[in-house]
Amino acid sequence: MKPRGIPEVPLTGWPSNQHRDLIINLREQLLQLRQRQAVPDAPTNLKGTAQAFSALIQFTRSADADYYEVLHAIKPNLTDPSVTSVDIGNSASWVHQVGNVGIANFYWVRARKTTGASSLEVGPIAVTTLGSAAGVTPPAPPPPANILVLDKSTGRVIPYELAGPRNLNHV
Repeated sequence: MKPRGIPEVPLTGWPSNQHRDLIINLREQLLQLRQRQAVPDAPTNLKGTAQAFSALIQFTRSADADYYEVLHAIKPNLTDPSVTSVDIGNSASWVHQVGNVGIANFYWVRARKTTGASSLEVGPIAVTTLGSAAGVTPPAPPPPANILVLDKSTGRVIPYELAGPRNLNHV
């Protein structure tokens, strides 16, 4: 593998190859840190489904987020004091158990990174809860996001796409 240099830092004139390798590894760590600090892409395909005494919120996850937050309020304004944020982990859906019929709420979703970076909020969508006798056809889930796999031998993150159902009988 050909050694890579760091811009504005010469690779010649170092006391040893260990010093040069140290600087190259430092550069790689800085590049990875910059990537972790980057703002994640916003989720897509946000939709809400009214259910008996609750609201089902679904979306397609972004590929570079660590977790997601659903925000809900009684008014379609993120600056309203009634806005509540719920950490839903890495899930692509959440059920808001309102507990009453005819309650309208507005929902947003945003992607987050553990470093503190946050995407823009997607939404609002309005959902009004239904009564217990209301028949609701469960909605189809939004399209899945890419699955990212960590290659432990190289440390690289690579996308993995599902090609359909796996044959579990084949070994």
